[in-house]
Amino acid sequence: MSSNKFVVNIKSSGNIQVLNVCDKEVLGEVLKDGPLEVYIDPRYFNGRETDSEEVINLLKKHSIINLVGNASVSLAIRSGFGNRLAVRKIQGVDFLIIYKFVDNIKSSGNIQVLNVCDKEVLGEVLKDGPLEVYIDPRYFNGRETDSEEVINLLKKHSIINLVGNASVSLAIRSGFGNRLAVRKIQGVDFLIIYKFVDKYQKYENGQGDGHC
Repeated sequence: MSSNKFVVNIKSSGNIQVLNVCDKEVLGEVLKDGPLEVYIDPRYFNGRETDSEEVINLLKKHSIINLVGNASVSLAIRSGFGNRLAVRKIQGVDFLIIYKFVDNIKSSGNIQVLNVCDKEVLGEVLKDGPLEVYIDPRYFNGRETDSEEVINLLKKHSIINLVGNASVSLAIRSGFGNRLAVRKIQGVDFLIIYKFVDKYQKYENGQGDGHC
């Protein structure tokens, strides 16, 4: 078993929970990268000390994970969570935020709809005046995946239904959809994307196949 010491806690904001995992040795450090200065505040990361085995179990259970420290980030990536390409390094210390998504593809005739949902909002009932929206796990039931695969799926599909702040933000940051089209219900973002293709065929100087 690893001798690295980890400090973990869970922060809640409304219906959102964030798992924080930090190397004990970097608590209280002030890290600098040019004008950027990051203080790893022990008051924020204050939690209980634990080992790698329990950290892995916690990584499996949570959908939003904030990792600080080389040992914490390496443990997550070795255990199949996150991607080394998403790691930010500041003064030799690794930082990584992981969002988990659930995706599936629904078909009706020759039409396919890609559904991408933040795992943490499955089963929630959201209200906005007379409007009530149930994020039905039976409809969104699919496989858990990461941001890299979600982006690949967004590229391949023409009708996309996104539910959850992380899913919508990922799509917009990746060039899909527009923030102006987002609907927010009780703090949760919703976005539907339709892709259109325009095809023009020119028949000039006798060119073309003669059909129109």
